[in-house]
Amino acid sequence: MFWSRLLFQFFAGPILEIDAAFVASMLGTARSGNLVGMGDGSGTMMLIPECSSFTNLSLGFLCLVTVTQWAGHRWSAIDVVWLIFACGMILGINTARMALTGVSKANYDMIHSSWGATIFGMVILVVIFSISALSARRELFTR
Repeated sequence: MFWSRLLFQFFAGPILEIDAAFVASMLGTARSGNLVGMGDGSGTMMLIPECSSFTNLSLGFLCLVTVTQWAGHRWSAIDVVWLIFACGMILGINTARMALTGVSKANYDMIHSSWGATIFGMVILVVIFSISALSARRELFTR
């Protein structure tokens, strides 16, 4: 958690611009820096570091390492593929969440509510854990 936050401080500008480009392309709206036009034309949405698709990547890595170590899984080259898959899924889910947020003011309010944050947090947790369990499935399911 320390290193990912530290790296994010140095690269926040480019990372948020990449996020904004993905979200704007999904919404079909214009963007300027980390500002994205709302899908219904009601205004703009500013992407901040807490919303970035890249903030949960370290958690995906940590979960994969924890599950594989707990299961006694020996790392191999295929585990890098599992890690890339997990990171891609995390980026995709967060980008979809931001795009759904930008559809309308009502979506923005709903997704930024405590329920919306909890639901997307749980989706990410389930996906990360599932991918981690699949990567160590031989060791986990033979016990």
